[in-house]
Amino acid sequence: MRSMIAPPPFLREICEETGLLEQDIRELRLQYILIRLNQGEVRQQFIYTAQTAAATFTKRRRASRTGFPASRF
Repeated sequence: MRSMIAPPPFLREICEETGLLEQDIRELRLQYILIRLNQGEVRQQFIYTAQTAAATFTKRRRASRTGFPASRF
């Protein structure tokens, strides 16, 4: 029986946001960690960079929350 190992949370997020699978991503690196205080709560955002040969990706559903129109993604 083959055991299933869940992908790291950041790979799951990349897949959910872009439709890219782990095998589509090359040279993934943590670029920045943004830390901010928002209404008494510390928030962290991890920014990764990578390369892919995939020609298409899924539009982000939450793109409008970034302040940019969804068509930019």
